[in-house]
Formats: sequence, C-alpha cells, structure tokens
Amino acid sequence: MGQPRKSRKKYNTPPHPWNAERIKNENKLMTKYGLKNKKEMPEEWKNGEPKEYTEIRYIQRYSPYIFALQLMDEVTSTGVDLLYDCIVCDPIMEDNICKGVLTESKSGTEYYGCKMLIDTTGDCDVLRRGGVREVRRCAGGQQAPCGAP
Repeated sequence: MGQPRKSRKKYNTPPHPWNAERIKNENKLMTKYGLKNKKEMPEEWKNGEPKEYTEIRYIQRYSPYIFALQLMDEVTSTGVDLLYDCIVCDPIMEDNICKGVLTESKSGTEYYGCKMLIDTTGDCDVLRRGGVREVRRCAGGQQAPCGAP
C-alpha cells in the first residue's frame, strides 16, 4: 500500500511569537490597510512597511469603519475640535468676521472662540445668521448674491 506522505507545515512562524513591539506594529499595519487577518499581510511587511518602492501589488480593501477611524486620527492630530450633538445658536461676529459661536448641548450653553470656522450645514446657515451674504456661482461662471444680510 505504501507509506503515507509526511505532511509539512505550509506557513512561516515568527522568530519569537510573543514579541510585543512586533505585534503592535503588525496590528497598526492591519488597521491602516484594512487587512482581515495576519495571513493577508505580505512577508515583506513583517518588519514594517517597505522603505523603498516595490513592484509587488497587494489587495486593498475599503472599510468605512477603518476609514472613519483613520480620518478621526488625522483630523484630531492637526488640532481640530469636532463637536457632536451640538446645536449652534448664534455666531459671534466682529466687523463681519466670525470670532466664535454659542452652542447648546447636554453640557448647557458654551462659547467656542475660533480663528477659523468651517460651516458644514450645507446652506451657510450659521454665517447667514451672522449677517454674512452668501454668494453662489450661476450658470456661466458668474457670481450672484443669494441671501439677504
């Protein structure tokens, strides 16, 4: 009948399985590139990302959750304050320049001073309350005032 074939392992193990720094780096790469498990991580990346360009291509999966986490890391690392579940009551204006906003939240009424305010309401509602005129581009590339001061 013959002897059964000897099975050999078909995977590579790390030199030391419980190296905390290596595990931390691998988890960071898995989160950054959206890998499902460590088997999907290329051998070249086991010691971190490659330093120079390689011709080897890898699968890149898009995960909205990982994208949101990475975006939050990028935004907060630049010093931006994101406010959730807040309602802007009034903009504080000085000479047609927004210096801050009053908000309502579970914490009560709060004032946030700012050097720059990005109005993401979609219709410029916050700045329109402060009396700033809204300008939109019409067909043909011309500007036309839309809101009344």
